[in-house]
Amino acid sequence: MRHLLIALILLLSLTGCQDKEKEAQIQTEHDAQIAKKIRAEVQAEYKAEQLKRENTKFNKVGINVNDGIITIDTNKTKDFFKQFSKKMEAKMKKISDDL
Repeated sequence: MRHLLIALILLLSLTGCQDKEKEAQIQTEHDAQIAKKIRAEVQAEYKAEQLKRENTKFNKVGINVNDGIITIDTNKTKDFFKQFSKKMEAKMKKISDDL
């Protein structure tokens, strides 16, 4: 009876042991895959935001860039340069008055 009890205790104590190194390796591989996915998502968001900023700068002048297609709105461009020239004339006049 004693031998059976000792064998049973040994058997139960050994079944609880797990390969911690293997689990840690699996966990690190899983974490690396998740980090790679997140990095790719963040880079895609950054590129999209950067492209959006560039488009807003050109949009003021009348140039739109979408999927490699450049569209120039000549009316917007003409208005932009008219406003720009008016601002420059006002600033030049102010500078000449100050001198």
